[in-house]
This record gives sequence, C-alpha cells and structure tokens, in this order.
Amino acid sequence: MGQGPPNPVVIGEGFTPTPGHVVAVNSDGTGWILVAQGGGGGVASVVGGTDISVNSTDPANPIVSFNRSLIGVTELDIPFSTPGLNNGVTILNPNPGDPLFDVWIELHQSFDGTTPLLDVGTVNNPAGFFQALGNGPIDLTAAPDHDQDATILISDFLRSGTGSSFSDLNAIAGRRIVPTVWAPNVSDFSVWVSQDGNAGGASPGSTTGLVRVYVFEFPGFA
Repeated sequence: MGQGPPNPVVIGEGFTPTPGHVVAVNSDGTGWILVAQGGGGGVASVVGGTDISVNSTDPANPIVSFNRSLIGVTELDIPFSTPGLNNGVTILNPNPGDPLFDVWIELHQSFDGTTPLLDVGTVNNPAGFFQALGNGPIDLTAAPDHDQDATILISDFLRSGTGSSFSDLNAIAGRRIVPTVWAPNVSDFSVWVSQDGNAGGASPGSTTGLVRVYVFEFPGFA
C-alpha cells in the first residue's frame, strides 16, 4: 500500500479522491479524511518476512525471493577408508517434524573385508532401519548397482530380499515407512558399516569399496 501521512488529513468538502488515495468519510459527514496517498499508484516499500528477502537496488522494481529450500536431497559418498565408519558417520541433523520422503543406498564399488554390513539410523540405537524393519543390514560385498541402458542406476538389493531404500521397506515390513516425518526426539541421522551391521560393531577392515547414501526430505517445513 502507498505510504500514508503521519496522521489522517481532513480534506474540505470539495475534495475528490483520485486513484492512489485511500479515504474515509469524516465521522460528522462534513468531508473526507485522506488515510493514505500512493505515490502515483506505485509501491512505497516492500518488507521481507520469514524466509523472504527483498532486493531493492531498483526501488521501482524490487526483487522478492523465497529463501527456503522446498525439496532437499542430501548426498554423501562413503568410501571404505572413512574414519570411524563402524561407529557411525553423521549424514545430517534432521529437523523434527520435517517430511522425509525416502532414503536410499547406491553401491558403486563392492567392499572387501569381514562381512561389511551397512545400516542407517541414530547411533544411540545400534540396530539401524534395515535391520529393525527389513531383512537385515545391507551386504556391501554384493555386486555394485549397474547402469541400465546408460539411463538410470538399477539396484538388485530388493531382489535378494534385503532392499536398499526406505521405500523398499514399505513392502518388506508390510507397513508405511515413508513418506513420514522426523520424530520429535531425532538427533542425528547416520550411516555405519560394521561386521554385525550395528553401530559400534567391529570394523570389517575393508581395503576397497564405495557406497553413496541419499536422503530425500523437505527441510525447514516444520
């Protein structure tokens, strides 16, 4: 709205409002009160609110931007040499209440060593999602996800009954795992590779291997 005067201004009976004026009839009906007067119909100022920024370099044409990420995908490469991988490596620190659409694993290079088993979850709950809700943690000695017609990567983990995504767990567990929201008490969301698939389990001692973890969420929604 146009910028108004500090106080309403009483205009005589002969005043005729024009475009850009915001007016009201005086209480005794004797004239008009000019409540606000636009600058030739233009906007005097634009103020940004939550998650909104305004670039007023050109005052006549302010640029308004929405700063929140509507959809977020966190991607993390996990090589065999990642320090402390058997204890858990934080992927992200979720915001309670934010929607979570999926989590999935891509195996790009098979791991060697003693039973390298991957899982994800919170490190203070050693049994991760794939162990608790599926048929066990992901065996990283399997063949890497392969390229299908040079278009998309196809995972064969579900064929083996294990699954490599939370959406796989929907079918394996027989209930909806995703989409969902992060729980009120969520702290970290981590990945680990150990001999028993638990966070804090013995290191498999791998000398080769690369896995990639994706988290698909709606950050900043809650």
